[in-house]
Amino acid sequence: MEPSEIVLQGRRYCESISGYTLSEDLTWLAEENKWVIKFALKGDYEPTIFVPIETNWYAFLSAEYPFGSLSILPAMNESIEATFPHMNYNSDIGKPWRSGDICVKTNYGSWKSAYFNREPFDVSRLQWSIKRAKAWIYAAANDTLFSDGDPFEFPHFTSGIKTRVAFSETLESFSIWSSLTDNGGIVDIFRLPLNNNITVVNNFYGDTGSILSYEWGIGISENQPELERALWYRFPEIPVLQPWKMAMNWGELFNLCKNNGWDLKSFLENKLIKSKYLDKTKLLVLGFPVSAYIGKPNERMHWFAVRLPGLIKTVRGFRPNTPEWRQANFSSMFAGHQSIKWLNAENWAKDQITTRGALSDQLNELNICVIGVGAVGSYLSELLARLGCKRFALVDDDGVSIGNFSRHTLTMESLVRYKAEKVAERLNNTFPHISASSRIIAIQKLISEEPEFLNKFDLIIDCTAEDNVLQTLELNCISQSQVVLSVSVGQEAQSLLAFMIRYPFVDMFQEFKKKSKDWSEKQKQLFPNPQFPLEGIGCWHPIFPARIDDLHSLIAPVVRQLETFLSENEHLKMAIIEREANGNIVIENKI
Repeated sequence: MEPSEIVLQGRRYCESISGYTLSEDLTWLAEENKWVIKFALKGDYEPTIFVPIETNWYAFLSAEYPFGSLSILPAMNESIEATFPHMNYNSDIGKPWRSGDICVKTNYGSWKSAYFNREPFDVSRLQWSIKRAKAWIYAAANDTLFSDGDPFEFPHFTSGIKTRVAFSETLESFSIWSSLTDNGGIVDIFRLPLNNNITVVNNFYGDTGSILSYEWGIGISENQPELERALWYRFPEIPVLQPWKMAMNWGELFNLCKNNGWDLKSFLENKLIKSKYLDKTKLLVLGFPVSAYIGKPNERMHWFAVRLPGLIKTVRGFRPNTPEWRQANFSSMFAGHQSIKWLNAENWAKDQITTRGALSDQLNELNICVIGVGAVGSYLSELLARLGCKRFALVDDDGVSIGNFSRHTLTMESLVRYKAEKVAERLNNTFPHISASSRIIAIQKLISEEPEFLNKFDLIIDCTAEDNVLQTLELNCISQSQVVLSVSVGQEAQSLLAFMIRYPFVDMFQEFKKKSKDWSEKQKQLFPNPQFPLEGIGCWHPIFPARIDDLHSLIAPVVRQLETFLSENEHLKMAIIEREANGNIVIENKI
């Protein structure tokens, strides 16, 4: 295969880079489906034990260059052998290059510059990347890959094991850890029933008993199978080898601990040999304090997870289950050359897993009751849940039918069940911090049985579009901190009315009718003789016509309207959200 002219031109562009020397010209690697070139870079820095003055590298170019992937890896010989920040674990993989792909695209680190802040996707892309690599090498030699204010970055490692370990460390739990003297002990773990690849960390125990328990949502806390025991140990700082490498065998880890005065090996001997946990636990979690940004104070605990080596049941010369047998097993299992089986571990604290987009704390900390979880209520509930709200009670006595799925969040596994029950289950399985309950009963009957039910909630959302529900809320909502939101969808989902009001709720229903009068009249004018389709032949059951895409385009803006209302001081507000013929959404607010 011959390189294209743009690939050849991209290689020629590199000749202008100071300190660059082409070592091996473009070669096609069929097994990688990429072009590769080898080159050397000579820097203007003081060499270190980790960074020689001249280093050899390989660049891998996609066949679609200048598009597709482009990676730069150190050569196996006469290059960088250590693992640094902004670099994949840099190991010998039995090829002329190592595995340590350097991150030339990152925007962080003192080695960034305005000139390099945007990757070009033209003929100069290879030149740009090699210049970035040269800047990276300079920073590595000068120990400036990390700078104060940069986001903290864990060292990279690879794990061929599917198991992920989930924990939940917050700012509040860090204050508990900071007050403790225990550095190791036992921790309860369990496999998540809905996904056996997830192991959940639950309760920590020290020398004096329970010291910390995570607060999981219903999807986790009420579905725990039999608990297993694991070991935990914490370090005063992240346990890494210089410059920024995870220990890959027990010899490296124990030597690191010895050099820093950490007694991990003694702890393991005590628990596995003396306390006889050798055949009772398969997991070790290693904790340490971290900050969100380099140079900032530590703010929470983080945990690495290790699958402990397997037990050797028959050890020649030793009777099973004796102290000598356990010691011989330990010595073999944790021999210096034995590889460490790191597992992926993730902090599932709410503020860590909702950073892609979350509501204000004012809204997502509310205790919410949703009345009616049909197409509108189920989608609105899911939006709030995915945006960070965590406490829900869903009230609806309607069952699930197959026709619902054209615009409902539920699926066929929910058939012959109740909407409230299955939507609550769906919310609980969305995020680990969510606690959603269901009440399979009409709201009026529920209030007659539990007169104080509504007073437990900060926000009550009515998605029934039924006048008598608003009247029931007016009579029974008496908490001074409450807000009521009522959502009604117009014919064919061309418009939606969102009515919001704060306590007191005197004359709430009349206010709603007055504010919504013009909207209701407009609906009658636009649809003087509305046609309602039937749900299948042989069943005279008229259905409200509305497509799911139209519904969702109207419901989504309700969240922003509600968030704005909560941040302001108005007593009530009505938002009319309309879909124009071209699909644009127009919002009119009435105070």
